[in-house]
Amino acid sequence: SSGINAEYGILDENKEVLHSDPVKSVLYCTKSASLPNCFAFTSGKKDTGMYYCHAFKCTSKDVCMRVLNTMATTFNKGFKKGSITDGTLEFEFDLSMEMLEEDATGNLVPVAQDKDVFKLRETKLHHLIITVRQSNSSTLILERCCGLFLGPADSTDPENFSLLDMPIEMEMGTVATGPIYVIKGIWDPAAQPCHWLTHDNKGQAKAVSIAIDV
Repeated sequence: SSGINAEYGILDENKEVLHSDPVKSVLYCTKSASLPNCFAFTSGKKDTGMYYCHAFKCTSKDVCMRVLNTMATTFNKGFKKGSITDGTLEFEFDLSMEMLEEDATGNLVPVAQDKDVFKLRETKLHHLIITVRQSNSSTLILERCCGLFLGPADSTDPENFSLLDMPIEMEMGTVATGPIYVIKGIWDPAAQPCHWLTHDNKGQAKAVSIAIDV
């Protein structure tokens, strides 16, 4: 077989197979920025729930790039043609977000806004709805959302981000341009206080980053 229906194998120095799986089980592949002759990839099996991380050191940067280009070409045969740069298959997404809360009658209504600023109240549950739409010709199927995070826009430190309580829902639809995903989560400020959002803000608006793990 060829493309993503083929299998990859990891061999020892005697060319004995140590591990093998279908190429389509590969979840992510990358090369090291600091060690150009090293690359790694992760793979998983739905039926067993097992996940693997494989890291390799090649004899040279050129050998490393040949392996990555081979993997990119293999995936490109199984999916719509995408953009490959330096061995990387690129996907582009457009995201939009709504934030809702319950009114006095229990109906969900948009959170009040002042121009581009959400006016949040600590006593209300906030319903986040994020729409993810692919914007280039490549097709990457997203199977599930594992987490929805809130954090300050001026920080990339994972410790500053708060994981919203489950359940996180993800629905898939299709439009003329390709797949579209709607991700829904609930933020309860009482149960998950974001101190960076309320501490010492002196009534000023604060920029927020929202991250999704898919």
